[in-house]
Amino acid sequence: KIGYGIKSGFDEAFIIDLKTKNEIVIKDKKSEEIIKPYLNGRDIKRYQIIPKNKFIIYTKHGIDIKKYPAIEEYLKKYKSRLLQRATRQEWFELQQPQYNYFDFFINPKIIYPDIASEPRFAYDEESFFGATTIFIIPMKDLYLLGLLNSKIGALYFSNVCAALEGKNEKYLRFKRQYLLGFPVRIINFSDPIDVVHHDHLVTLVEQMLTLHNQSAAAKLPGEQERIQREIEMTDRQIDKLVYELYGLSEEEIKI
Repeated sequence: KIGYGIKSGFDEAFIIDLKTKNEIVIKDKKSEEIIKPYLNGRDIKRYQIIPKNKFIIYTKHGIDIKKYPAIEEYLKKYKSRLLQRATRQEWFELQQPQYNYFDFFINPKIIYPDIASEPRFAYDEESFFGATTIFIIPMKDLYLLGLLNSKIGALYFSNVCAALEGKNEKYLRFKRQYLLGFPVRIINFSDPIDVVHHDHLVTLVEQMLTLHNQSAAAKLPGEQERIQREIEMTDRQIDKLVYELYGLSEEEIKI
């Protein structure tokens, strides 16, 4: 299953910053129930999420807005514009809230942008909601994350994805059908060697996630350089292990 992000119909009203969120919540604490952390595709990097402290007012279809008076008051200043949206919904409701994917949003998941120059798959445990520029794989699967971000993943996507030409590089369209065709190396959990490979890859991906978090928090240039070297080394180890899993050599992978 692959889900996709929310179309508000008018981002200016529904996408808010931290200051606005705090102002609304001070007026009515209950507002926090429907204000969710929010990402765009450009906030997602390889193994890393770089949020911009944005939030979405998640007014799904059928919501009783009277339960959230501070939200209603805030949205009223955009009411005339919200009434002009093309599809049918109450003026205070999101145009396409993707409520069928609500559990995808709030649970651990792999997320990725719809357009990127390389595979940029990240792991989210913080219940981010997303724009139409993100896709969601609703799985807590670090083994899969390692495969998707590997050089074999890059080779696959560079060959199958539709591309857009940029000024200096090609941008790939990570559409749903291309992900569904990705050749996942299935693990035989009755085979001790397969289990060792699986667990080793998961450990390396966990290490990669930790290193990226450390890099984001690092202040000193020397510390950042040291962590970057560790990231590059771990990346090479992941690629080497994935080659082994697929029965390929590095020389056979030409990107």
